[in-house]
Amino acid sequence: MTVSKPAILVSIYLILLCCGCCVFGIKEPSLTVAEADEYLRNHSRIFTPARVIDVTDGIYCAIGYAIGNMIMVEGTDGVIIIDTTESNDAGWAAYTALREKSNKPLKAIIITHFHADHITGASALLEDASQRGWKVNVYAHSSTRDETARADSVFVTRFRRAARQFGHILVPNVERINCGLGLAYVRNRRPVNQTLLPTHTYDVRETFTVAGITFDLIHTPGETNDQTTVWIPDKKAFFPGDNIYEAFPNLYAIRGSPYRDVKSWYESLDFLKSLNAKYMVPSHTAPVTGEEEISDILTKYRDAIKFIYDQTVRYINKNYELDAIVDKISLPPTLASHPYLLEFYGSVDWSIRAVYSGLLGWFDGDAANLNPLTKRERAIRMTDLLNNATETTSPLSKFVVAARNSLRISDGNFSRTGYHLRGELQWALELATMAINTGFVEDPGYEEARQVKIDALGKLAVLRLSATERNYYLTVRKETQLSINSVVNPRTLKPWLETRMDPQFMAEYPLRFNAEICNDTILLSIKFHFTDVGSTYGYTIRNCVANLEENRNRSYDVTVVTSYVLWRDIVVGNRDILSSYVTGQIELKSKTWWEGLITLKKFLQLMDREEFIA
Repeated sequence: MTVSKPAILVSIYLILLCCGCCVFGIKEPSLTVAEADEYLRNHSRIFTPARVIDVTDGIYCAIGYAIGNMIMVEGTDGVIIIDTTESNDAGWAAYTALREKSNKPLKAIIITHFHADHITGASALLEDASQRGWKVNVYAHSSTRDETARADSVFVTRFRRAARQFGHILVPNVERINCGLGLAYVRNRRPVNQTLLPTHTYDVRETFTVAGITFDLIHTPGETNDQTTVWIPDKKAFFPGDNIYEAFPNLYAIRGSPYRDVKSWYESLDFLKSLNAKYMVPSHTAPVTGEEEISDILTKYRDAIKFIYDQTVRYINKNYELDAIVDKISLPPTLASHPYLLEFYGSVDWSIRAVYSGLLGWFDGDAANLNPLTKRERAIRMTDLLNNATETTSPLSKFVVAARNSLRISDGNFSRTGYHLRGELQWALELATMAINTGFVEDPGYEEARQVKIDALGKLAVLRLSATERNYYLTVRKETQLSINSVVNPRTLKPWLETRMDPQFMAEYPLRFNAEICNDTILLSIKFHFTDVGSTYGYTIRNCVANLEENRNRSYDVTVVTSYVLWRDIVVGNRDILSSYVTGQIELKSKTWWEGLITLKKFLQLMDREEFIA
């Protein structure tokens, strides 16, 4: 019996539709107290004992003397130091240990970025060099001084929070096991001016030669905007500063920091991977040797950062609120279990919040959070609510009774003076919003809470001078009255996508990659060549991260030859893959035609298209 090609195609299509993909997006259970303690103590072994590691001929790394490493590169007639730790005492201890490897004059200090744990120890080294009559050049990125000044403007608060982050007052090895990137943050015994004035700066990439060592300084923004990678081609060694270390990256620092551009960070790691280095010497945790090992670490690290960015953007565009996004996103197991991605320093949840605020700012879109009460005022009001609560018919009614009372107080003041009381209206709005957020729609108080919210929003709107604020309150009021999430219909996304040129349209895929239905063992690559616009796009899916590749000069699992207009229509649901292939509008270049079709279908299935597919 002969089976027609279209029949086989339909069978394959149905199998794909029915099978779907494996789900991994479930939060792992928390570690037990004993497990967390054991993990941290094992992590401390990286830093103990304090020692100098011989990375390769002429490259030495002092680890464990401080939270940061000090690195020395020996040349023909002198040495170069990369990063200087966080204090004079720690810096001098590390420098003394390194000096057992070479007594050649100090010729240069390279600062990878402005953070205190990289620059503060320099003063002791420079003072010693001056006494010996050595001239020392200091190299840094051209923006390092400005970044230092920006951080210094909020130094007092950052220092206060850093003392908590690094556990300055905690008992070593009992309360404070380590600091994530090192055993302890070693403070100066007396205040030290941390200002370090570079003698040589660069902008994008520049080559220098010192002590017979030729090195490139390369701008690789990541943990900071001024991050510098040092690359020594002759030794196939690079020094990435804080763009990678053996812990989940600190995409946000809880001591306080400006937005760390997450997209730039993973793009910088892409560049580092392209160096094909044999030696990676970070400024925290231990050096790594071997091209394959370095490539694997960089790939996993980069993929984890991109996963956080892409999935956060995806849920932002699905109109999820921030806390719900944090609850939804988990790293795939192959990434979450990698030694370089255990959350000893950074946190997946903090990182999601950082991407959200970096792209949208502090406001989460909830009208109740536009002008919130102070914590103290909210605490006082909540205490009063609990103390004065009367017996009501339902749990939510307690919120409603208190909210109605605040509305009455404001209305009374308005009747007497012509002024509403913003604090009372805001409290009514916050209480009503809390009641609605429970989702207890069967509770009699639920509908009452909706009406309170409508009333409070209307009164807050006319109280404010800001036109944008007034419009926001009144629009949310209308949405609440209509019981809709937004006046913007999600279906309006489809015509918007249909107007996009191919570069913008094809860039949407990674940001709409549906990680929940991705099996993290999936590894596929696909290339599109669009005959109508003459453009080519290549994608890989690895570790449940979709990557749009710039370099497409390699083999792919399947190459799709078609028009951009047709592919766009398929993505937005106007056409389908099967009929387009049968009618010859799509050409598939792969081992077999059915493997090509399966790969293309799987690729499209992994795109989150529910907002514009009816």
